Amino acid sequence: MLFTMELHCNELLKSLRNAIIRRIDNLVILLDTSKVYNPEEDTYLFLDHVEVEEESRVLDMGTGCGIIGLKLARTCREVVGADINPYAVFYANLNALVNGIRNFHAVWSNLFSNIEGCFDYIVFNPPYLEGLATDILEESWYGGWRLVASFLREAQRRVRRGIFILVTEDMLPKLELNAFRIEVLAEKSMWFFEKTLLLKLEKKT
Repeated sequence: MLFTMELHCNELLKSLRNAIIRRIDNLVILLDTSKVYNPEEDTYLFLDHVEVEEESRVLDMGTGCGIIGLKLARTCREVVGADINPYAVFYANLNALVNGIRNFHAVWSNLFSNIEGCFDYIVFNPPYLEGLATDILEESWYGGWRLVASFLREAQRRVRRGIFILVTEDMLPKLELNAFRIEVLAEKSMWFFEKTLLLKLEKKT
């Protein structure tokens, strides 16, 4: 693990001085783009296509600035955000406060290492690029199919209904998905990468 879960006050104050404000999906979002992933086209796939039932408890894995989880929290019972990046945890919780959303909170976690219990749905916009992160921001990009496979192995035990996850086409043959019914919600070719797919993985009973 590259980074610890703790940040000092002076680090947060320095980051806040660099923060920008965005308005996305009727939410006010603060983030320091040098420390936290700035929502891009992949984020909007989730915002446009992911829906859950009103009474759902949701885990937003890799929450980043919190935008996906915060949108879901407006219509469901509870959302827990999780991220390995402590700056992301800070900004996700700050954005919940700014937007007056009380049924969302974010915690530091390396995948499920600090997550307890089960969830109706898990949402994950993973770092799907192959490679190793060299700084805190690159944790948002690099992980690849091995990280996704590790996530799915544990997610099967933690989810009741389904998982929403973004993958690349070449990942699919490498992932163990027999426990799920697969629905492709959206697909898009982004930047110079191959096609990405937003999947809904419904847990088989």
